[in-house]
Amino acid sequence: MNIARNYLSLLISGFLVVGLITFTGCNEEDVDEEPTPQDIVDYILAIPELSTLTTAINTGEVINTLKGTGPYTFLAPNNDAFEKLPEGTLRALLDNPDKLTDLLFYHTLTGNISSSDFTTGSIAPLYKRDGHIEVEVAGSNVQLNGSASILEPDKEVVNGYVHIIDEVLIPVDFELPN
Repeated sequence: MNIARNYLSLLISGFLVVGLITFTGCNEEDVDEEPTPQDIVDYILAIPELSTLTTAINTGEVINTLKGTGPYTFLAPNNDAFEKLPEGTLRALLDNPDKLTDLLFYHTLTGNISSSDFTTGSIAPLYKRDGHIEVEVAGSNVQLNGSASILEPDKEVVNGYVHIIDEVLIPVDFELPN
């Protein structure tokens, strides 16, 4: 009986030591946490080359849409694209949130559209007028409105895709503020 009691005591002590080592040898930094999935806005905010777009999105009224369930595809002009606008245009757009919102919705498409899904023709963005975007596909190259190119395609996010482009797309019927 003493042997059984000693064996049971030794076994329990062993479990306590293993448990103590397990719990004290692990801290919060060691726990692998799943990264929080990014939506379109979160992705844009995290990319330094999209900082001008970040300012525009925060000024315009598109955040709720781009954070929505979608799915949406956003054609994201990089910083260089905004620098190509005529002098004073970006400031005028930032000072006119309604016009800026229209312009940002022109960069927003309904659906999950990867770069391989684009076909030559026209696509309709969420732009509230009758605007469309002309698409020309040659192999893996996608050109928008005759001159804009997709530089970094297929950034998949929880509510769609982001494609980084090299020009700000301007609808035919859109008057840039000055």
